[in-house]
Amino acid sequence: MNTSASFRDDISYIHMDLNVKIHQMGMFLPFHCWFVHSVEQAMVEKYGFSGGFPYWNWTIDAPDFYKSSWWQDSDTESGLGGWGDPDKDYKIQYGAFAGFALANPSYHPMCYQYTAQPFAAFAASSPTFAQFFNSTMLETYANSTFHADQIAAIIAGNPSDLVNFQLSPDNWICAHGSVHAITGRDLAGTCPATTEDCIPGNKWSPNSPLFFLHHANLNETSATAFAGGSVQAFDNTTYLAEYPTGAPPMLNTSSDIYTDNMFPGAMIGDVSNHTAGYLCYVYE
Repeated sequence: MNTSASFRDDISYIHMDLNVKIHQMGMFLPFHCWFVHSVEQAMVEKYGFSGGFPYWNWTIDAPDFYKSSWWQDSDTESGLGGWGDPDKDYKIQYGAFAGFALANPSYHPMCYQYTAQPFAAFAASSPTFAQFFNSTMLETYANSTFHADQIAAIIAGNPSDLVNFQLSPDNWICAHGSVHAITGRDLAGTCPATTEDCIPGNKWSPNSPLFFLHHANLNETSATAFAGGSVQAFDNTTYLAEYPTGAPPMLNTSSDIYTDNMFPGAMIGDVSNHTAGYLCYVYE
């Protein structure tokens, strides 16, 4: 199955364009549920995709992320390929996506860079970000945040409580972000070496097909307990602690999900239960 380059680039662009409206706020989980579903449906309807997006169970790969069999498949049709070559700006060298051309944030091939301790670089990139990282976090190995027992504890410890689901010290958002960060480059939003005036971030992370497997990993119990605002609360740590899922104006289950008019719209309530009519899928 081949998708057009423009379709792939448009998918990435939506995420870039809506970046400050869909991260670190109430729209984060609803948008990404809707986004994964919408892209999957478009691939079925436009390109004859006959499968379904699987979810990535990160906990299987957490013990030895670098050497996981996940990265060892070199099949030219289905293999993810391995880690990128550091002598070629971490361009992946084999697998189905070797040489995969991407337009965002500028033209480059798909890249992955194993980054065991990524948080110091995040803190150094912005004084705003730096205030949210303590010395322990700066030295944390990313894969240490998403082992099976930790993910189970996060979910079990905050049933039907989305705020504490994101606010707890060992929280799901931290684990989720760690998977982006440890994989590096396109999934992490690292700027290609040839791109000028580039501000890093997770804006173009849909460049990587792993984005959709990664964001298909969602817990229903917490998703149905929606609470959150429409504005990022990054002014300071006190403000973030008050509004960990976004500041006012507040959103509710009748709020429209931002779509950039590329795919059919939906409301937050439509994607709050993955087994219900709009999404209608189960985890196996």
